Amino acid sequence: MPLAVFNAIIAIPIYDCLATCLTWGNSGEGLFGQFVRKFYEDFPQCSWYNMIWHKHYVMKFSIFSWLMLVGGLKTTDAFLKRKIHVDPTCYLCHAANESIPHFF
Repeated sequence: MPLAVFNAIIAIPIYDCLATCLTWGNSGEGLFGQFVRKFYEDFPQCSWYNMIWHKHYVMKFSIFSWLMLVGGLKTTDAFLKRKIHVDPTCYLCHAANESIPHFF
């Protein structure tokens, strides 16, 4: 590698100490668990987290429940909000408009 290219690469700072950054501290060792706790320590607590993301639950049910809670299920009312024209009637009962509250 040419010396000029090497020096140009070395001159690029990897991180700026003046900026906010997440480091392992002075421990010399880093554990991923420490990183995760530090990263999420300022996030607000979520009251339903343990009910959805439990280690003994099947992942597809956890994802379905999470999508339901955050309004991500692809129901006809969600399609209509996105200006996608579909029949709003529930496909299963044909008695009401399809929505998350209708399902549950």
